[in-house]
Amino acid sequence: MTAEQVKMIKETICLLNSMILGGEDHSAQSEGMVNSALAAIQTLPSSKQIGEMVEVDFGVSGTIYGRIDAVRFTQSSVLYDIEIPVEIDDMGKVQDATIIVAVESSFVKTRRELQMTKTCQDQLKQLMTATWDGDLMSKTDRTALVELGFIARHNGYNFITEKGIQAALDLKLIHK
Repeated sequence: MTAEQVKMIKETICLLNSMILGGEDHSAQSEGMVNSALAAIQTLPSSKQIGEMVEVDFGVSGTIYGRIDAVRFTQSSVLYDIEIPVEIDDMGKVQDATIIVAVESSFVKTRRELQMTKTCQDQLKQLMTATWDGDLMSKTDRTALVELGFIARHNGYNFITEKGIQAALDLKLIHK
């Protein structure tokens, strides 16, 4: 679902609610209900979400920065539509943008993925198997990975989560 589709759904639901509720202005109440419903709908089964700021690295062709506008699921991969700002006003608001459609997920990195240090990456690799707290390479990196949802802890053991496996795949720490 694109940002434009979300906006259109919000406007439609607010209009329908005001018609059903007899012309009184219930827009604030309606918008709150709509936003709650859309938040539940918009959590996608991908490591990146609509609206998330990303870097698209095309190797020798260069790097561009943008925002995920839509997510496309195919039989074998996840593709992202990336909104790239073309014109920004003096207040920093995007006035004009273009969209690059169906960018392969291996080219798209979120800020959290870019900020993961080498030691965090090494810690993530270590946790491909359950590891006792005392055997960890770094408890600081472990804590950072827990906060990202990449690893979980139970009874003194640390282990990688589904989200952590996806991050390891995205960072090319492991291969399918």
